[in-house]
Amino acid sequence: MTTEIDAHLNILLIEDDEDDALITRYLLDDGLSGRYQMDWVSHYDEAMARLKEGHYDVALVDLRLGPDSGLELIKDAKMAGVETPAILLTGQGDEMLDTQAVELGAADYLVKGLVDAHGLARSLRYAVDRASAIARLSRSESDYRLMFNENPEPLCLVATQTQDVLAGNKAAVTLYDYSLDEMAGLSLTDLEASPEQQAAYCWPAELSGSLQADSNGILTLHKTRSGDLLPVRVTRHNISVAGATRQLMMVVDLRQKIQYLKRASHSEKAFLQLLTDLRDATLVIDAEGQAHFANRAAEHLLMAPNTGLADLRLEVPDAKGDKLSQWSLTNARGQEIWVETQTAPTDWKGRTMRLVSLRDVTSRVRKDRQLKLMRRSLEASSNGIVIVDAIAPDMPIVYINPTFEQITGYTSAEVIGWNCRFLQGQESDQPGVADIRHALSRNEDIRLVLKNFRKDGTPFWNDLYISPVPDENGAVTHFIGIQNDISAQRSAESELAYNASHDVLTGLPNRALFGDRLEQATRIATRYQRKLAVLFLDMDNFRPINDSLGHGVGDKMLMEVASRIKDRIRPGDTVARMEADEFAVLLPDLARGEDVVGIVEAILADLAKPYLADTEKLRLTASIGIALSDGNLATPSNLVQQAEMAMHKAKEAGRNTYHWYAGEWNQDANQKVILRNELQRAIENEQLVVHYQPLVDGQTGRVRGSEALVRWEHAERGLISPGEFIPIAEDTGQIIPLGAWVLEQACRDNKTLHDAGYRDHVVSVNVSPLQLRQTQFLATVESALLKSGLEPEFLDLEIIESVMLQDTNELIQILNGIKALGVGLSIDDFGTGFSSLGYLKILPATKLKIDRSFINDVIRDKCDSAITLGVISMAHHLTLNVVAEGVETEAQAAFLSRNGCDLLQGFYFSKPLPFANYQVYLVSKASPEVRAFA
Repeated sequence: MTTEIDAHLNILLIEDDEDDALITRYLLDDGLSGRYQMDWVSHYDEAMARLKEGHYDVALVDLRLGPDSGLELIKDAKMAGVETPAILLTGQGDEMLDTQAVELGAADYLVKGLVDAHGLARSLRYAVDRASAIARLSRSESDYRLMFNENPEPLCLVATQTQDVLAGNKAAVTLYDYSLDEMAGLSLTDLEASPEQQAAYCWPAELSGSLQADSNGILTLHKTRSGDLLPVRVTRHNISVAGATRQLMMVVDLRQKIQYLKRASHSEKAFLQLLTDLRDATLVIDAEGQAHFANRAAEHLLMAPNTGLADLRLEVPDAKGDKLSQWSLTNARGQEIWVETQTAPTDWKGRTMRLVSLRDVTSRVRKDRQLKLMRRSLEASSNGIVIVDAIAPDMPIVYINPTFEQITGYTSAEVIGWNCRFLQGQESDQPGVADIRHALSRNEDIRLVLKNFRKDGTPFWNDLYISPVPDENGAVTHFIGIQNDISAQRSAESELAYNASHDVLTGLPNRALFGDRLEQATRIATRYQRKLAVLFLDMDNFRPINDSLGHGVGDKMLMEVASRIKDRIRPGDTVARMEADEFAVLLPDLARGEDVVGIVEAILADLAKPYLADTEKLRLTASIGIALSDGNLATPSNLVQQAEMAMHKAKEAGRNTYHWYAGEWNQDANQKVILRNELQRAIENEQLVVHYQPLVDGQTGRVRGSEALVRWEHAERGLISPGEFIPIAEDTGQIIPLGAWVLEQACRDNKTLHDAGYRDHVVSVNVSPLQLRQTQFLATVESALLKSGLEPEFLDLEIIESVMLQDTNELIQILNGIKALGVGLSIDDFGTGFSSLGYLKILPATKLKIDRSFINDVIRDKCDSAITLGVISMAHHLTLNVVAEGVETEAQAAFLSRNGCDLLQGFYFSKPLPFANYQVYLVSKASPEVRAFA
């Protein structure tokens, strides 16, 4: 038998311990043989959000989630209506906890370390199957309730002991003339006629012998609310409801039948007349389906007279009792007819046959099919279609098609019941809205163009046609709206006009309009001897938000940033979006320069408040530069440049702060220009040198390789720090020829070492993100290896962790190309960037380099120690070697060696050395002694 667990499972693992998460994945791989997809989250809020999405078949919940409790999560999820079964995971067994977990809604309780892969699979099977069974039971209960309420025959639910009426269906309410609430308050004796009335009533002879209970029930007298007698046949069945035994009383009103019997004779002719006069098609058929009698309605329905019934075979489904079934048959003319059937056993000329009642529902079935066809047509339409209820208050939406969802970004579940005005956003008073209201009030067609907004906040132009939909009596019951997104057409028309002076996303003035207002403010400041200030804002670390969460979230945040800045400036001030995440604020008419500070501090405080992105709260700060002037500037735009320079100083000061412009920064800028030009000459004249710092085996103390580090011996300034000229090279693009030269030189020097006998020596070369984005980078690596004659496996390329924030797919292709060459790949400064650990699964890396910031206090700081050990463990699980850089003490070296670090690098072993000195260093370390670190 196939169970739920044999299918592909979507599993949500809620676990704050990475090692436990890995162990769980190993168990699932073994127990489920790959037939699953697992998402892993570690925090309560993210777990609750995922559970509410309802995409998972089962959840594995850790008991302890940092400061939160897995039990609380299970409890809160159940209260929120989450139906996903949950299995609680804990580090130790506890009977009380086991009981508590089940009471709170957990499907199972497992102890980490005591459960194997097959045990975990069994628990998943139990949880999924049980949840499926509960869902089926719930659906079944709902179906039974509907069948009870809508059954055309009167039904009552009666308490077995007390004979109290617990509930009656609609047909029973109609029969007895009580309301639903009144029915539930009656006893069975309230419905039954008195014994005297029972005795005085004269039953037809055909029925009087059936007063005792049989398969068709008993005949008895009931009474209506007004006291009218009801001759009925009552059938009772014991059923179980919520664990209690109840009686389902089915009542058949015999008044019409008795009237026929009283008027007709006791002959077969009277019985036939009764059947003949029934409005529903009625037949008597035997077990083989041959018809022995058909009334006039049946002859008309089947298009066959009684004389032709011998050739008719009817395979009528056996709808037992009072149940109805829908059935398709073909009449004598070959036409398909849909009928509702009801059958009952009957005695016909001494033979047991079936009395069949047929009601023609062909028209209804065809209408249903037509409605389905129309619905499919609406769903296939390339236009967005929305239907609203014209009668209900506020005209709520009752239907949208898939194209509407595609255009607006809203799903059907999100908009059903809403008024369409939500698409207008904040522009509910735009031209045309009043025309729509007028047309709706007069039940008239209307066509116009409106500006609407998608779910993500982006606007679109909607070419809208609205038409009333009348019912069969001509009364307008609905309106249908047909949408056509003409944003591309409108964008082409309006973009030229709007973008000339404004930013489309935020609606703020752009750089051109800001420049105009700055010139006006400068003239006013000069005329009235006032001051003015320009603020230049740049959001801190904004790019990772776009890269990780998407530009939709980034755009929302920029709009919020613009709104917050506008809320903090004065009337008459100007805020503009300069580009990307940069903004400028013009503060004219200042009495004192100090007045700027209050505005700036208020802006910084507002921008630092959380931003809501869907269900997540994000943090964002800004750096602000301030430039002040009294208007005496020949070129007012210089004020923007000064403010931008001050902003960069605020960045250097740690971000989330502001800085005033100082004139001496021009001199610093000039110095950078001079240094850039001198660096170009140094590259062209080969005035740079490469130093090498050894990489030492953490277990044997032997030198396994070195890192190539470029140095600049300036003729006048001496040795210039790489931290000073490398950023300039990055900004100017000089890093590309510089990096290519270092790569070639490192390969040549390492080939020299191999020729001298150091056959296993590996050289590591740092690669800039700018180099990686060059289409010729692979060719550059191949050229360096070819020119030097170095084997590829003795070259390692080092990239920084944060390079993964850009062009991830393209970068992976390049790195795979490097791997195909046979060249190693190291991830430098690991733990200090923003990249996801998920990249480690797809990166063809061979080494991780732990940043020196974690090594400095690895002995004294428990956090640094834990992080370092975690990286080593994780890397080894991923079959990666680990390099610790910045090792400066024997204690650090001993700790790292003792804990399995593969390679060590730092001043404890040697500072970076010129190649000649590095060769001497290798000779001195060539003795067989092994350095001890423990």
